[in-house]
Amino acid sequence: SRLEVTPLARAVLTWLSERFQQRDRVSFGRGFVHRGERFRADAKAEGDTVVIGGWEVRGAAGTATARWFSMRLSRHEIPWAYTRGDAFRSVSALELLATLVCVLVFEPEESEITGASIGLTAGGDNQSNGFTLDRLSSTKYPLYLVLMELSEQLRKRHLLLSVAWRPRDENEEADALTNECFAGFNPALRVPARWEDLKFLVLPRLAGAAEAHF
Repeated sequence: SRLEVTPLARAVLTWLSERFQQRDRVSFGRGFVHRGERFRADAKAEGDTVVIGGWEVRGAAGTATARWFSMRLSRHEIPWAYTRGDAFRSVSALELLATLVCVLVFEPEESEITGASIGLTAGGDNQSNGFTLDRLSSTKYPLYLVLMELSEQLRKRHLLLSVAWRPRDENEEADALTNECFAGFNPALRVPARWEDLKFLVLPRLAGAAEAHF
């Protein structure tokens, strides 16, 4: 019998093939420097509306001097979050998405220390995402779509990222951003992040294949 390859499996295999063709590998034996906590992120899903937000901890004496973003998303931008019904059922993927957008918006780069991999920590109130990122592995849909994009962004930048779990009462600033309460933040330091301007590497292709599959 003929083995049927699903659209999602085909997309993943195509991505792997491209990586091998480009001889794009992870370099071992590099130096390593840990830069501590860089940003904190959160996500909120209610009905058809999703809001993700994050603020940059590094070098800031508090939220008043920190760069930050808050982004409202809908079914149009992230249809994969609604595959199982309401978006809150995909909250782990959405909170990891908030961390991913922090990487894209705040752009921590390897160039800070030539020849070394940079270790960063992100703060969040989803404890399971810390384990997911440590393993760089998940079979949970749609979490693995976001994880693959995040892993590609980190590989591109020679970054290592861990998520430090913070109880919700210790992540109130990021939580405020998802509630679109900006009183504690400087409006001049808001990063004008728009979904259509984010430079994803694999997520649109994988998400399209997953939508066709599911």
